[in-house]
Amino acid sequence: MSGSDKVHSITDYKDENPDGEANLANEVAGRTSRDMAKVSIFISILAVLLLVVFFFGLNQNIRGLTSEVEALSGLEQEVGQLSGSVEGLEQRVDNMPQQMRQAMVVDALNEMNARLGQIGEGLNETQAARLNEAMQLMQQVQADLE
Repeated sequence: MSGSDKVHSITDYKDENPDGEANLANEVAGRTSRDMAKVSIFISILAVLLLVVFFFGLNQNIRGLTSEVEALSGLEQEVGQLSGSVEGLEQRVDNMPQQMRQAMVVDALNEMNARLGQIGEGLNETQAARLNEAMQLMQQVQADLE
């Protein structure tokens, strides 16, 4: 067989079977359109399935976020309450130095009254009377501080 037997021109095929080529083209086009229709239906079904999966996934995420936001709003209220408590404690701490000073003065007055009581034992009546007046005044100051 020579090389010229294997080589045919396109025009040879057209001349041999002109209706066959048209039939073949119509058959290939029909099969292709049916195959493409099946592929497009398959792709559409997959797209719908993916949309359903994404929808439910996002829905779960949104539910989780909603519960977290509700928890955060509860925490916000608790933080507000803690803020009020901290302010109350700050006021108490600010008052502490004044209260401590008052307690120190009361202790000093108690100590002075005790010493004056000891000193009053060795004094005469007029001096003891004046000392009692001073002790009564200190007791009044002490009562005002408490």
